[in-house]
Amino acid sequence: LIFAIEPAMVAVLAWVILRERMSARFVGSLVLSLFGVSLTISYGGTAQLLGAGLITLSTLLAALYVVLNQRLVRVASPLMCAAAQQSVGAIFSSVIFFAFLPGAALPTDNQLLLILLSGVVQYGCAFWLYLVAVRTLPVTIATLFLCCTPIFTIIGGGIFLGETLSVTQWLGSTIVIGALGVGAGAHAARNIHL
Repeated sequence: LIFAIEPAMVAVLAWVILRERMSARFVGSLVLSLFGVSLTISYGGTAQLLGAGLITLSTLLAALYVVLNQRLVRVASPLMCAAAQQSVGAIFSSVIFFAFLPGAALPTDNQLLLILLSGVVQYGCAFWLYLVAVRTLPVTIATLFLCCTPIFTIIGGGIFLGETLSVTQWLGSTIVIGALGVGAGAHAARNIHL
């Protein structure tokens, strides 16, 4: 649920750092999206304080990444940015791995292949496409689509793991999609000049 607040964090940071304006319609669609996400990902568990704090910090860092990169991709290629960022991230993660886990077993060949494949799909392609999008869209509009992450996750759980969606998850997903239409529609209406 904590990750679901990233769009709100991005919207506030974009307002503070990039001076992006938010219409009442956009704020309403953001609130509605966050409500829908909370229905989509609701479950009966409780979070540990340290874990919740770390997730909140990582969500804030992800929101800051989104906002700061809109300025970067205006002057640099999104592909170059994504490649450089992922390369630095791989080096950083490798240093952390070897520094803090000195006796840890290295991944097997199959595990390494899955690690590389997920790096390309989950990070390389995903971040490259996102950087291309924020080059042409305001960050506040692009971030609304982050609310789709839990929807894609539960759909993937249904397809690949045989999990079933509850009525609440279906309702939440429908609310998110409707709110995205309202938010994106507000942006389109402002930018169509007849």
